[in-house]
Amino acid sequence: MVTVAGKQAAFHALAEYYESGVANSKLSYGQEIARLQHAKELTQAAMTRGGREVDFSKQLAKIESVSVNSEYLLNVGGSSKTPK
Repeated sequence: MVTVAGKQAAFHALAEYYESGVANSKLSYGQEIARLQHAKELTQAAMTRGGREVDFSKQLAKIESVSVNSEYLLNVGGSSKTPK
């Protein structure tokens, strides 16, 4: 049962990660960052709930790197995209 709970959190995190890309394409940077933060929390929960059988450290690293880049662009205001 532990593995099922870990996989559920992992798939939820994956959905949030991909939805953050949709938010980015719509220039909704705040929503993108919020979804990335939620994906990070869910990935950490998946690793906790999944026990030894589940390792999502690579996915967590990817989410964190995208999140840091997005937050930097939002704070600096130097995005290459301009709102229409």
